[in-house]
Amino acid sequence: MALHADVKKYYIFRALLKRFILPILVLYGLDRGLTLSELSLVAAVGSVLSFVLEIPSGAIADRFGHRNTLFVSMLGQALSMLLYLGGSFWWILLGTATYFGFGTLMTGTAEAFFYERVKQLGLVDQHAKLYGAGKGFATGVSIFSMLLAGVSYEFIWYLPFLIGALQFVIAACVIASIGKTRDEISVEKKEAVQVSIVTHFKSAFSEVWKRPELFWMMVVSALIIGPLFAVGDFQQAVMNDVGISASLIGVVYAIKRGLAVVVQGSTHRLMQVVQPPTLFLVCALIMVFHEIGIGLIHSPWLLQIPLLVGSLAWVGLEIAVNDYINRSTETTSRATLLSMNNFLRSLISVFTIALFGLVTTPAPAARGFLVIGIVFACLLIVPLVMLFRQKKIFATSH
Repeated sequence: MALHADVKKYYIFRALLKRFILPILVLYGLDRGLTLSELSLVAAVGSVLSFVLEIPSGAIADRFGHRNTLFVSMLGQALSMLLYLGGSFWWILLGTATYFGFGTLMTGTAEAFFYERVKQLGLVDQHAKLYGAGKGFATGVSIFSMLLAGVSYEFIWYLPFLIGALQFVIAACVIASIGKTRDEISVEKKEAVQVSIVTHFKSAFSEVWKRPELFWMMVVSALIIGPLFAVGDFQQAVMNDVGISASLIGVVYAIKRGLAVVVQGSTHRLMQVVQPPTLFLVCALIMVFHEIGIGLIHSPWLLQIPLLVGSLAWVGLEIAVNDYINRSTETTSRATLLSMNNFLRSLISVFTIALFGLVTTPAPAARGFLVIGIVFACLLIVPLVMLFRQKKIFATSH
């Protein structure tokens, strides 16, 4: 059966959401004369804004409509790409703040909009299949964009930013052309409107504390995924230091995306043969090897090993955590637990960025990765031990 035109349009929209400038953004900052400490501060501001604005962004989307909100989000992110062209610390900071500020209007809203449109088309029974196919298509397209980003940067330094702005403008046009939907307020967004942030997370922490297996699973997950997300793009500085060109950095990013596709498609099989504590331990070891390996290896070719394996840890783990929370939780508290999981991860990300900036003030980026690997290896010991103590509970629900 042929896909409805609006489903095809949404697939194109999804493919346009990844920042074209991702593989060269840190490299661009360094070329403009920014220090690693200044770039760390920029990253920290983006991370904090993304977290703080997440809850009110849901209320905004419900108030003004999901399609309208996505349209504004795309135009705002297009503007952020142009702000980066200023090149100074303040312009790059403004570009980052604008990107994450408008980007929070998109998170969750895009998924809700697609579900509502599919439901209106009478295809709700195919939602999971269609949504999965859309993510796969977007990841495939992003592999090519990662390859082109570095090449275009070496050709004309400002070209990736112009392409990035254009992609978000096209995304705005695409989302505006999709048929209207009847917006539905999700459980998460109802909570955001009805309770304050303090009350929300007090309730979330209370709920998680009652489930020790979930609590320690979330803590371990945050300690693994948080660092990988927080300083992932600073790998560009390490690669630059060992003589890897912008074009080859784009190739590395593309390969990482390809590996992510493979892991996404096989995680569910792995979850059938190993219990969560074992999976978490493996991912923790991969993360530590990734961070310490980047910090110690100076050969451009050998460096690719820790660079590429890092994605194997967070991609599969993210799927496993979300699946376990959804399957083992009542509907009424699912949103609360998921929000707590995101909160812990954001908290760890901010800590990681602060630590990285502190360490690299007098030292190269590689030193920052080395210290992060050692620090988080120590921080993971107690949570992993506590998680393995809950192994019987996981075995019962496995």
